[in-house]
Amino acid sequence: MCCDRFKTMDTMHRRFALIISFAAVTAASAQIPTARVGDITHLQGQGRNVLIGYGLVTGLAGTGDGGKFLPTMKAVAEMVARFGVQVDSIRDVESAKNTAVVMVEAVVPEHGGREGELLDLQITAVAAKSLVGGRLLSTPLIYHDRGVDGLFAFGSGRIIVEGMVQTSGYIRQGGRLERNIFVNVLAEGKELRSIGLLSPWIRSDQTYLTLVLDDAHAGWSMATAIAQAVDKELSISADVERVALAVDSKNIVVLLPAHQLGDPASWIRDVERTPILMESGEARVTINRRTGTIVVTGDTPVPCDRFPAWPDRDRSDFAGRRNRFATRHRAAGFCGPRRGPLAPTQRSRSAGCVESFESSVQRSRGDSGRNSSGRQTARPDSV
Repeated sequence: MCCDRFKTMDTMHRRFALIISFAAVTAASAQIPTARVGDITHLQGQGRNVLIGYGLVTGLAGTGDGGKFLPTMKAVAEMVARFGVQVDSIRDVESAKNTAVVMVEAVVPEHGGREGELLDLQITAVAAKSLVGGRLLSTPLIYHDRGVDGLFAFGSGRIIVEGMVQTSGYIRQGGRLERNIFVNVLAEGKELRSIGLLSPWIRSDQTYLTLVLDDAHAGWSMATAIAQAVDKELSISADVERVALAVDSKNIVVLLPAHQLGDPASWIRDVERTPILMESGEARVTINRRTGTIVVTGDTPVPCDRFPAWPDRDRSDFAGRRNRFATRHRAAGFCGPRRGPLAPTQRSRSAGCVESFESSVQRSRGDSGRNSSGRQTARPDSV
């Protein structure tokens, strides 16, 4: 019976050891950060395209530049001449102070655009004092590169001016594409060799696409890791020995197999879905007070008492904002489990978070952060 007891204990110890080993392996694998290739790269050739134009704005309340600026007077004269109105001298339109010439800009999304799609317009005055109340007349938009000819879009509409700067504004969906804009992400081998990629692996008669690493992840180790991951994942389906090559610290050239020439989209999908092991980055929190953004990188724990209240905001709704602060950070896992909104006098497990928020507000109202002269000291933009 004693032997049976020892056998039972030995079996239990073995099972316990196996469970511990399995848990350790599982925890270790769970701590390895993974991502997809498409999460940290973009395709060469895929980017925003800018259309520009030079237009005329009317309807200004005497804040235009028509009475002084010669280009505006010429533009007004040309406009009325198109409708059969004869202008004998440029002086005939010098009193048109409700007009102004502007620069127009439209951004085509990175995936291209199709005829008939509407785009937002950015309007900037050339010499006018204000664009408030103005309306942009129909303006042709061309590609920003002079090497590309043709008309791409027209823009018009009422200008919306916001903020203190009144010499610039925007028109929501004021531009209309008049032709298709396609994004080409494929390149022949001879094109790559012509720009200096002279690797023997790149053949002139084959087709390739180029993955470009984001600046935050660019580096030789990451570029090589992506090339190896794509090779391991897709070399068999491509029926070749090598599919990808890291040509530098930011660019990875990927082969498009011959049997995928008719359907490159599915191959690009498979490339972007390839899993990649991510190196653990440095834990850093960057706070930019000018833009009002907070960027967190690496495995950074963020306690709730590290969220200060900005001193330049209105404090009239302090109780409501305190509740939203606590609720939001409980939901994010910083201040315990979520229990719904808090009443002004209610306390729960997240009371510490609320109290830290209150203290930060009191510090922003009081003398905290002030020097001996009573002036507010500057805070760094990064931590």
